[in-house]
Amino acid sequence: MEADDAAAPIRIAVGPDKALIATSSADREQRDGLLFDQLILTAIQQGASDLHLIVGTPPVFRVANGLRPLRSAPLAPNDSKRLLYERLTDKEISQFESGLTEHTKSFSFQNRRFRLTVNRQKGNICGNVRILPTSVR
Repeated sequence: MEADDAAAPIRIAVGPDKALIATSSADREQRDGLLFDQLILTAIQQGASDLHLIVGTPPVFRVANGLRPLRSAPLAPNDSKRLLYERLTDKEISQFESGLTEHTKSFSFQNRRFRLTVNRQKGNICGNVRILPTSVR
């Protein structure tokens, strides 16, 4: 794999029905799938307050009190786990897998703050990312 190929972004477009559509090439999606940071950037661009990652549904953005699913394949158990574990340390993953039902942490990305909650839902690893406001009102 060439370095330029690895950095190629997965593009997300807005369809006529306001649905978000993954428009990357099929071979890239099959090889790497969606990436957590790309979903976060899309959430920011769409003005979302939350990103929901739940097994059996595509990623969902909460925008203006409504839910806007990404028009893509539903997340499989390994997809959800992989996406959420991208932001956890090895120690946090170990603690979560040792029996915690929920783990919450905050993190920074692109000069923004986020709160990540990872939990178990029907035996699967799911989660929510809250995009924190940049200023206090």
